[in-house]
Amino acid sequence: MGEEIAVEGTVKGVVCSSAWYVTGCEEFCVLRVNAPLHIRLNVAWFALNQVGKPCNWNCFQKRIYGDSYYCSEIVWASYKASFTVAGIPCGPDIDGTPSWSPLTDWGVSPAEIFLSPNTHLILWYKPAHPTQQK
Repeated sequence: MGEEIAVEGTVKGVVCSSAWYVTGCEEFCVLRVNAPLHIRLNVAWFALNQVGKPCNWNCFQKRIYGDSYYCSEIVWASYKASFTVAGIPCGPDIDGTPSWSPLTDWGVSPAEIFLSPNTHLILWYKPAHPTQQK
């Protein structure tokens, strides 16, 4: 989102988090969507306006304008809603398999976003010597 804030879908619902929390993760990646600035600003606006909505526990479907969101659904919906023509969402589709797939049925998974032709990897972090769990 910029300004070191991430909007994400969690089991607690759609929340704002410090983007720096990922540095405590065992492994993470950062993707960028090929989109102009005005689209990225609309994505941020849409995502911020979903904060406070509950978790969508049905990850086998996806909705742009839902009353709840799961992790990858909020990301996908924010991009789809970022640009409309005559009220129809026409934003970038970052679902790598936008039709039915055996993995997610009609939903969108983090893997599908990762594999989308509309995203590219800008950072993959995995420490050479991960800390051991006790």
